[in-house]
Parts: sequence; structure tokens; C-alpha cells
Amino acid sequence: MPSTGTAAARVSTAGASIYSAHGSVAAKPEVPARVREGARWFFWIVGLIFADSVLVTLGSGLHRFTGMGMTTLMDGLGKAGSSATLHVIVNGWVATAFLFLGYCAAEGHRSAFIIGLTAYAVDGAILVGSNDYLSVVLHAFILVAIFRGFAAVSRGLNSEPSGAAANAV
Repeated sequence: MPSTGTAAARVSTAGASIYSAHGSVAAKPEVPARVREGARWFFWIVGLIFADSVLVTLGSGLHRFTGMGMTTLMDGLGKAGSSATLHVIVNGWVATAFLFLGYCAAEGHRSAFIIGLTAYAVDGAILVGSNDYLSVVLHAFILVAIFRGFAAVSRGLNSEPSGAAANAV
């Protein structure tokens, strides 16, 4: 007798899944909360860059606290032209890069943390060279917060899979 196809379908209880090399469905490992907390600081950087752009556009001198070393450097090079326009353009590119790094870091990519930490540390070093110590303190605080997320993702790579991920395979 032919089958009518009324058997119950297999339902996956895992939130997100990807196909493995064998064609079976494998559970996507969940990113630990500590990693996501560290990655959120990349989005705070983007917010500070946006605030800096708004303050520069309005002509405020307060932007130095929220500013980036890269834009400080570009402001010094662009004194001949429209430095506010150049400032906003550079901020846009830097913000886009940190937005991308934040997204990748929130997904648990270790390389995004490494690139972001390095870029933000270099940016802080530029601020030390321009004697903007209030922004350096802010950079140091954010670097520590991001490093905590990086440390959590590094620990996660060396640990055993969680019970939910092991059961789903």
C-alpha cells in the first residue's frame, strides 16, 4: 500500500540553524552574553562619532570629548579647505567601519574584536599625540569594555559546546 505522507514532520527546536557539510542541520552556537556586551561598545562608538559630527556641524567646541583621533588628524591636515565637511565625511567612514565590526563582533567573530581593539587603540594613541587627554580616558574605558567581550569570545572558543548545542547535533 502506498504511503500517504501523513507522518509528523520533524521540527527543530533550535533557534537558528545552518547546514553542515553532510547535509544535516546543525545548531548555530549561541553567542554568550558577555561577548554581546563587549560588542555593543562598538555601537556606542558609532553613537559618539555621530554626536561628534552633529556638534562639529553646529560649530560647537565640545566635540573634542566625543571625537576620534583620526578626525583630529584629518582636521589638522584639512585646515585649508572646509574642515567641517571633511570631518563629517571621515566620521562617516569611520562610523561605518565600527558599525560593521560591531555587527561581526556581536555574531561572535574573534577577528572583529581584534581589528576593532587595534583600530581604537591606534585612534587613542593619536589623541595622546594631540594632548586630548579627556578623550584618551574615554577611549581607555571603552577599550577595557570591548576587551572583556574579546576575552569572553576567546574563552568560548576553548570550551566544550553547551548542552543544547551538543544535543542538537
